[in-house]
Amino acid sequence: MLRTSSAAGRISIDTFSERVGLAYQTDRRADLGELVADIRRSGPLRRALLQVVEGWSRLSADVEAAWQRPRVPVLALPAAAGALVILGRARECDCVVPEPSVSRRHASLRRDGERWLLRDLGSRNGTRVNGLRVVEETEVRPGDRVSLGEVRYRLALRP
Repeated sequence: MLRTSSAAGRISIDTFSERVGLAYQTDRRADLGELVADIRRSGPLRRALLQVVEGWSRLSADVEAAWQRPRVPVLALPAAAGALVILGRARECDCVVPEPSVSRRHASLRRDGERWLLRDLGSRNGTRVNGLRVVEETEVRPGDRVSLGEVRYRLALRP
């Protein structure tokens, strides 16, 4: 019951730890009952309501993701083994991104066997994968969201 209550957020991790410690110290069943006396047991109605709320929450997240998907342009991952693609604002780049927030040589994307690796090339506005800033070469996969400065892409395999 303590573990379930902690996982559900009904008691803090500190309370959970303290009560588990007390449970190990006691040898009386009555003491164990006191450790969980203030935790309400979930009845069938409460459990059903929480399941409905969780379902709506998942549905909401799925709808939001589906709504964003067609609005984010696709950036194709390099198909050839060992291929290196330089992304940036400069005309010499393999993939030119003509946006002021993108550095001249912003990032590189390369294929290494069956993996793709993304590296920020010291850009001013940074490179992010799924919202996390890239500070070293990072593995990426189809479906990941990549931001170069203010420009966003969804990575995909070539059709």
